[in-house]
Amino acid sequence: MPLPPADVNYTFDGLPLPLNVGVWHLTSLSDTIANGSGDEYGDEFNLYAGVDLPSICGFDHGIGYTFFAFPTFRAPSGTANNVGDSLSQLTYSISRDVCGITVSYSMDYAFGQTSGDDRLSGFMHTLDLGKSFDITDCLAIDLNAGVLYNDNYFNENFFAHVLPGNQGNDAG
Repeated sequence: MPLPPADVNYTFDGLPLPLNVGVWHLTSLSDTIANGSGDEYGDEFNLYAGVDLPSICGFDHGIGYTFFAFPTFRAPSGTANNVGDSLSQLTYSISRDVCGITVSYSMDYAFGQTSGDDRLSGFMHTLDLGKSFDITDCLAIDLNAGVLYNDNYFNENFFAHVLPGNQGNDAG
């Protein structure tokens, strides 16, 4: 069972382009992987930075970089054990509000995996639609739906659903 992730970030607003930097950490004590073949556990530690680029014709843009480290990751028995593995990811995002619905697209490119038989490098494309409903001054309901396509991102090509608020985008 994973523990709640911890995220600490800061935005430097006084720069010509707002810069967001941060660290994110997750400790998973035991978790069944999606195909049910066993348990995986360990730590994931991320360092990230992103900038919001100027809007162009109503489109908001962002670019970002994330460094992923897995200092104590243990894979299910019978599979590769990637303790100490790390990789990098570049992200480009674009979004626009259309009739009160936010339409966003992000493209991530992973590279530089340090270990494992199947080195990870490839693209992940995400298209997301979102709408927020304010309930009070302090409470809102966010509804999101999206699709994701991996182009050799995990050494496979496939479509997947997107979890709300998890657009694979650390760019801002």
